[in-house]
Amino acid sequence: MENWDDFRVFFNVARRGSIRQAAKALNVSHSTVLRRIDSLESQLEVRLFERLPSGYHLTQAGEDVFAEMAVVKGKIDGVSRLILGRDTILKGKVRVTMPDVFGIPFLVPHLASFHKLHPGIDLQVDETYHPNDLNAREADIGISLTKKPPVDLVGRKLGEMMMAAYCTQDYRQQHHPETENSTAEWIGWNKNPNWVKKSPFPHLSVFGCFERVPVQIACAVNGVGVGLLPCFLADKEPGLVRLSKPEYLSDIWVVYHVELRTTARVRCVRDFIENLFVKEYPKG
Repeated sequence: MENWDDFRVFFNVARRGSIRQAAKALNVSHSTVLRRIDSLESQLEVRLFERLPSGYHLTQAGEDVFAEMAVVKGKIDGVSRLILGRDTILKGKVRVTMPDVFGIPFLVPHLASFHKLHPGIDLQVDETYHPNDLNAREADIGISLTKKPPVDLVGRKLGEMMMAAYCTQDYRQQHHPETENSTAEWIGWNKNPNWVKKSPFPHLSVFGCFERVPVQIACAVNGVGVGLLPCFLADKEPGLVRLSKPEYLSDIWVVYHVELRTTARVRCVRDFIENLFVKEYPKG
């Protein structure tokens, strides 16, 4: 193990099965990841990955190396968390992962005041519905839509995500989404059509695919179609009317590793997020 960086790159590619995803997680270039993998294979004199159109797949030798590296990396990450957990200074990076539904419409309006109070904290936000690995220190805090958070993390339930159908009044009068012969369309958000069958209006067809919630809301406001939207955001849009009863989607949790609960800057950001939900998120 003369070059730990090569093994770190290998571990990320093995976990994600993708050069692009590994490069993004490590914040390096695509070519750097390729070069590191080639270097490690040359150093070990063995092929670790099969290069297939569907991605990078571990060979048997790669599987063996990955199993050993998981043990080593777990210990290194444990040392990192232990040291960070003793930090009492409100200064440095804090990485937060959250779904886009909480980013621009919910968190961003309050960032200026937070930064003014805590100028030493470098807050970094990754908008995703697939939370990064908090145990591996790819993020320090996660806001997650889940009914059951991971057992190896601690946290607090912040609320419940409720969803309903929305559109403009003009769109409703023109297309009558509640009727069987409606000309209305759902604003698509998932390529899997099964969600339509479980929706308030399973008879409607789907237009497009818009994965980000702020885009879906903008589409509904501009009369593109009917959106299946988070109530806490859509209810604030004066141009939208609710067409169905709110339905429970998931709990909302803020989670973090137990060893980081005494880290001042992590605790500060966690408290900021929790207080924001107490003040801004609707109850019931």
